[in-house]
Formats: sequence, structure tokens, C-alpha cells
Amino acid sequence: MGMNTYRHQWGRGPSATYWRRRFLALVGGLAIFALLAWALSGALAGIKVVSPAANVLASSGHGRGGNSTRPGTGAPSSPRPSASGAARTSTPRPAATGSHRPSVPASAAPPARGAAGGPRPCTPSRVVISLFASQVSYSAQAWPQFNEDVVSTADRPCTFNVGATRLALVINEGNVRVWSSADCAEGRKSLVTDLVKGVPTVLPISWDRRISSPGCELASSAVPAGIYTATASNGQLTSNTEIFRLR
Repeated sequence: MGMNTYRHQWGRGPSATYWRRRFLALVGGLAIFALLAWALSGALAGIKVVSPAANVLASSGHGRGGNSTRPGTGAPSSPRPSASGAARTSTPRPAATGSHRPSVPASAAPPARGAAGGPRPCTPSRVVISLFASQVSYSAQAWPQFNEDVVSTADRPCTFNVGATRLALVINEGNVRVWSSADCAEGRKSLVTDLVKGVPTVLPISWDRRISSPGCELASSAVPAGIYTATASNGQLTSNTEIFRLR
């Protein structure tokens, strides 16, 4: 009897110690795993996805560029036009709408203007002009907003004129010409920019809903509600057509 009792107690002691050590090792392993998972999630939280950069010309004399919001509309629109019906212009530079300014990768940055061996004018067949309307329908107080995107497909950087009288946004109602951003262009009527393959140059433009004609004759009242179309053209190249409604 005593022998059996002695053997039984001798067997429980080491076994309990073994499982206790296994339990402590498991708890320690789980703690280390949790710590690593926490550190990894913190590192991933700091990663930001950066979209391809674009050269955004904040102001080039094209109509009324900008992206402010008019009270009560809930839709973006441009500042009020000046007495001449054209927006004041400033020296264009790559910038983004609002306070954020996109960065152009160093490998894609265009060479300095005027440098020896600088880029040549773009071949028209290697340039694509695209037009994008901010909405398909605008309320009675909202100014239609557009982006003209100019992209080169050439392998080497080249120059393209995006001046206010060279690249114009034209609004039509049916077959009737209603408005052109070139009618009341001021400032940078000629503006040569460098295009790098695949990097769009973006020109924001808004329309104050008035009729214009060459010589900057502007109607005093806004156009009526209806369906309108918009295209961008430089005389040689024409963008896609955007269809939108004014309410």
C-alpha cells in the first residue's frame, strides 16, 4: 500500500509541473503574437496609397476656374465674375483644387523650360484632350464645373499650348453656340506647358450660365433651363462631348 501511494505521488508531481510549464509557455507565446499583431497593424495604419499625380493649372484665363461653394447651392462653383465677365488670372503653376497640392514624381517631372535640348512641340496626333463635367444635372443656382485634361502619348516630353484663346471650352444648346471660354479670356491667352507621357495637365473651368459671343459681349441674364453640351477644342483637336442639364 505504501509503495503504491509513493509511486502515485511521485508520478503527479512531475506531471503537474510539466503541464504548468506548457501552459505558461502557451500564454507567453500568445502574448508575443498579440504584441506582434498590434505592432503590424500600427505600421499598416501609417501606409497611405498615393494616386498618380497630375499637373493642375489653377488659373489660366479659361473662363472662371476654381472650386468654391456658393451659399445655399451645395454644389461647387466659381467666384463671381468681374465686370468684364472674365476671371482674374495669376501665373499658372501645378496645384490641386483646395489646399492639397499633388506632387509629381521626380522621374516624371518635365525638364526646365528653355533649357538646351528642351522638349519640342507635341505632335497633335500624340495628344488626347478629355472633358469631364462635375455633374450631369445642376440646380438653378449652381455653376457648371468642368475639367479639361490634356495628356501626351509621346515617349518624350513635349510642349502644348493650353492658353485661354488656344484651348477653349464651348457650350452649345443643340446646334446653337451659347458660350466659349475664349470670348472673354484675359491674361494668359497663350500658355505653353510641358506634357509628360501619361501625366495629365488639368484645367478647371466653370460657366456662369450666361451667353457670350466673340468680343466679350455677355447677356445680362442666365440661360434658361434645358439640355446643353460641352466640348473642349484647340482648333485641331476636339475632346469628347459632355451632356448635362440645367434646372
